[in-house]
Amino acid sequence: MDIRQMEHLRQEANSLFKNQRIDEALDLYKKSFMEGMKFMVPGSWNGPLEEQLSLLAYNICIVYYKRKNFPKSLTFGLESLKRCKNDKVLHKICTIYLRMGMLKEYVEMYEQIVDKSCCREIKVLLNRMKLGSQTIEKYLENRITLEKLYEMSKEISEGRFIPADVLESILEQGESLLLGCENVVYVESKGEVLVFGDTHGQYFDVVGVLNKVFDGERIFIFNGDYVDRGTHSVENFVLLISLKILFPGKVHLTRGNHELMDINKAYGFFDEVKRKYPFSSGSVYQKFQAVFRALPISIIVNEKVFITHGGLPGTPTKIDELQESYRMTDAHTDELLKGFLWSDPEEITGIEESKRRAGVVFGIDIVDQFLQGNGLDLLVRSHQAIENGYKVNHEGKTVTVFSAPDYEGTESSGSYLVLYPSNGREDEVVNVSRLTKYKVGRFGKSKPGETLKLSYD
Repeated sequence: MDIRQMEHLRQEANSLFKNQRIDEALDLYKKSFMEGMKFMVPGSWNGPLEEQLSLLAYNICIVYYKRKNFPKSLTFGLESLKRCKNDKVLHKICTIYLRMGMLKEYVEMYEQIVDKSCCREIKVLLNRMKLGSQTIEKYLENRITLEKLYEMSKEISEGRFIPADVLESILEQGESLLLGCENVVYVESKGEVLVFGDTHGQYFDVVGVLNKVFDGERIFIFNGDYVDRGTHSVENFVLLISLKILFPGKVHLTRGNHELMDINKAYGFFDEVKRKYPFSSGSVYQKFQAVFRALPISIIVNEKVFITHGGLPGTPTKIDELQESYRMTDAHTDELLKGFLWSDPEEITGIEESKRRAGVVFGIDIVDQFLQGNGLDLLVRSHQAIENGYKVNHEGKTVTVFSAPDYEGTESSGSYLVLYPSNGREDEVVNVSRLTKYKVGRFGKSKPGETLKLSYD
């Protein structure tokens, strides 16, 4: 295939893209790109071929951007930039960095743009994230550091509370980061992805397990319900949002039903805030709610594993519908959000009314319809206190993970899932759902007063 044929395929793909035939366009772009790569000679320079490959990589970047799969979009954006530097590519990479919370990388890339008049999308996004050209520099200067997080952990272990001004600063940083996220966040990983369920204010247990499993290679997903019932809800969420700020590409959070205001007002979190911050409880509590509202609803790992706190709505749902819904609310009027935050699985067909008075109880046919309709393999959810923190439903297609050991006086371990790529080691595989492999990690109570010390390179 010569450059002329590559361009012919690219134009054909452009036509498909304009007609909303996205999958077909992506296949053609990739086919042309891979054919062109065969002619690349390491260490040599072929100007016309490099330019053509840059165009194709940019086209692929745009397709993934439209799909809101920003990690893959970034991969091809950087590939395009490597071969041909121009403002259009720089601009797109900057928007991706913002959406992924990679603000330091954004600043470095933005400085390379020559014609900044093309940056309208960036301005809109910065406004949405409550950031500006000057405030983003201030954000980076004031951002929580790992050393400060360790100091804060030591003070917590000694029984002291996080100072209100420090707390509010961290929450503001976290809100800005999360406002750049979509309702459904795509995560791409060639290594292990650890998924934790409800932690419900059990800060020291979270510290204990993170000290054992956190490293620079793995990706960590926390699947909602950080507050209520436990005695350290404030510290628990501040720890996790701080890790999100520090490692935006490695740590991801979703929203649980206890991150709804009327729930955390009734089940202990509001009273904890009043007790710990008697002179600023109103301000502190509202800042927490602002961050909770900004939390994404779901995460998709490697385009195959769907992670959400509760479960599925009672009606057939496409990922695009969830992406377009409005999440920045505490209202219970949105049936989609209620389904994803509140629903539970059961060994039935169809749906039944939930005793929770929100969401539904859903059966295997509902899961099959959702997974097949969205090209997914596995549903991972939390929301229910399960003995030893782990349960499988629906012939292995639904997995519940719960990560609060000895929850409310029970003698039960907490669990987390370790998702593997398709080349995961067979002897450690607990279950196989088509291309999806995972094992279960379990952990118990940590000693009170344990301090944070991560093995991070």
